[in-house]
Amino acid sequence: MSPKQVFVREATGLVREINLKGATVYNILFNGFPMLQATTILILVPFMFPAGDYVLAWIVAGAGLTFNGLVYAYMTAAMPRSGGEYVFISRVLAPEIGFIVNFAWVFIIVSWLGWDTSITVAVISSFFSVLGPATGSAIASSVASTLLSSVEARTLVGVVIVLINVGLALMPVGKYMRAIFVAVVVGFIVSTAISFGLFLVATPSSFAALFNQYMRAYSASPDAYKAVLDAAYAAGYGGAQPYSLTATVPMMALVCGYTSASFMTTYFGGEIRRGGEVRRHMISMVVGGLYCVVLLQIVLWSFMSRVLTREFVGAAGYLYFTGQSFIPTDPLWYFYTYVLAINSLPLLILLFVGYMLMAVPKMSGELLMPSRCAFAWSFDRLAPAKFSEVSERFRVPIYTVLAATVVGFIFLAWMTGDASSYITMSSISTFVILVLWAVVAITAIVFPYRSRSTFEASRVSTKIAGIPVISIVGAISLAFVSWLFLTFYLNPDFTGYTWFTWVIMLVIYGGALAYYYLVVHYRKTQGIDIALAFHELPPE
Repeated sequence: MSPKQVFVREATGLVREINLKGATVYNILFNGFPMLQATTILILVPFMFPAGDYVLAWIVAGAGLTFNGLVYAYMTAAMPRSGGEYVFISRVLAPEIGFIVNFAWVFIIVSWLGWDTSITVAVISSFFSVLGPATGSAIASSVASTLLSSVEARTLVGVVIVLINVGLALMPVGKYMRAIFVAVVVGFIVSTAISFGLFLVATPSSFAALFNQYMRAYSASPDAYKAVLDAAYAAGYGGAQPYSLTATVPMMALVCGYTSASFMTTYFGGEIRRGGEVRRHMISMVVGGLYCVVLLQIVLWSFMSRVLTREFVGAAGYLYFTGQSFIPTDPLWYFYTYVLAINSLPLLILLFVGYMLMAVPKMSGELLMPSRCAFAWSFDRLAPAKFSEVSERFRVPIYTVLAATVVGFIFLAWMTGDASSYITMSSISTFVILVLWAVVAITAIVFPYRSRSTFEASRVSTKIAGIPVISIVGAISLAFVSWLFLTFYLNPDFTGYTWFTWVIMLVIYGGALAYYYLVVHYRKTQGIDIALAFHELPPE
């Protein structure tokens, strides 16, 4: 059977137009650097692990995940094709393993479209909830009231945001990377300068006064700050507890889950300039996507724990996640910065603009990653041929972007109106991510031996004492991930999993496996042995 019959066609139609600068900013953006999406963990951790040491967890996670980032950098350089780990797992280990693991990860990424969109809507509603009391504007208060009380209104705004991201995702990838670079850099400079400045001059007492000023529009209590604490303790909140290594260890797995996307340019392997150079991937994935986010999370927590206090952050988070909060909006980082700026309208508006410049483009990545994976599946004939079609005008696989959008709308409808969905998806995401990392690490370990010709022809064939560096890095990464897995799931205090989450994961993995073998059988009836595709790299 000729190669033309194995793959959908002899060339992908994708163009290598992503430079190092664009790749680095994309990884930073996708991994939660904009202080919006990933900051959910700043209140989730005190709720789930009240005695966990947040700073220590991030330091250890950053050190351990360095090797995970290196694994992705090495494997992407060795097989610079769009599709990410699907391509190299399917070629090194087994095609069904590559498909199942990648499919589960795609499911998580698409779910994040709903997650991040719902949080971006909360950025808007939180802004108007503060703008009303800050200006006395009836219009601002009315907008806030509508967004805060109506799931339908929030969903509608979310749909608009997603459609904007669809437009971004359909841009030629080179122009897209340049656009998000400008938006993220400008948004970050503006919002960071203001928010960090506000926290630097604030104190616990000044924050309490500003919070009470804000809450007068929503509560009859003269001291809403104290009322939050009293309500949380009455509901069962245990208060801020002394740091404990026992609580910190399982927290690390959750923390790792919140910095799980530092390597997202791997899915554009066939569109990155000089994609075979491992150094470029190390800069964009490890230095950019990982270290920048770790540093930011530590800084954010330092500010919140000093000014808001661990006790108040934990109390507000406890009421929020148990459905008992009387704070009218989500008590996340951006909300607290709005409160600190309540007496300065220019700063309040600039904060909002800066956050939106970073927040809106984030969801486009959750359309692009699944689109490239589905594109790779289709090229290997595991998905409909339409998914591998590339627009001559936009140079992107349009149908896969649209398919991801449809599924993302389902998650948007769910996560916009259900705060507990964050815990459910965090639990599922953590499991899927740890499995993904473990399989990728194993792939790196055996790559030089199972795909010797590809390894030797690549630029990652360096050895130390006769042992391939990529195998050493993979072994360290696997050891770290295995430790995370065991410490996380053997901890009796972690209650994030229910029968519902396990059923969802069973459906994800079981459904993917069943689908794979059904497609293999169907292709055989067409006279196509798709196993032949996995004996070589896809064409460029």
